Amino acid sequence: MLVLAALTLLAAAAGCSTSTSNVEPHTLRGTLTLNPDAIGAWAEGAPCGGGGGYSDLQGGAAAVVRDANGATVAQTELEPGELQMSMVSDSELSIGVEPEPLACRLSFSVEVPATSDFYEVSIGSRDPVPLTADEMDQELLLSIG
Repeated sequence: MLVLAALTLLAAAAGCSTSTSNVEPHTLRGTLTLNPDAIGAWAEGAPCGGGGGYSDLQGGAAAVVRDANGATVAQTELEPGELQMSMVSDSELSIGVEPEPLACRLSFSVEVPATSDFYEVSIGSRDPVPLTADEMDQELLLSIG
């Protein structure tokens, strides 16, 4: 213990820092899945997004990360939504059954400074989702609708 304290004093005297400011940032990757009731107007092959009470969930909507003190530490935008359609067999197509949307997936990725033990992520006008520092480097999977 005495040796560690002496080394810390020597490092400080030499102008070296023992801070964690060189810690790698977190890379937060997330996917928001809109279930069928939350999807707005859609066309196969076109970007999708939320409709009605979910219209704030579109490509370009803000994804904001705040630290434990509530300060904004990172911000990005949702990518355009990708529509996932139901599978329809050839026999179903022959009787006029059309594919239906199963989900719309909107993704984001952002680098977040590793300056806090706790964070929160809010998307569009939705309530924030709390995350620990350990969860920041895992994929965040959210769904609504």
